[in-house]
Amino acid sequence: MLKNIFKIVLIFIVILVLGIWFFIQNSKPTYSGKLQLNDLKDEVTVYYDEIGVPHIYAQNQADAYIALGYAHAQDRLWQMELVRRNTAERLVESF
Repeated sequence: MLKNIFKIVLIFIVILVLGIWFFIQNSKPTYSGKLQLNDLKDEVTVYYDEIGVPHIYAQNQADAYIALGYAHAQDRLWQMELVRRNTAERLVESF
């Protein structure tokens, strides 16, 4: 009986750890590769230097603003989610 409970708890812990690992791996920002955004009129290049600062090269100002917003949002997604939950007094749900 005790062995069966131990097996169930162990399986639950393994599934929980794998779920957390998968969530963390998929929520990281993308700093390399190509991405297709529908609102862009021309090609935009975003280069991240060695300390993570984005450098945006665009043909027009509107495309540069869209790329800046995307780069800014992907780096601050966790902070925005944290502030949203804190404002609604539901911060404990994250932890």
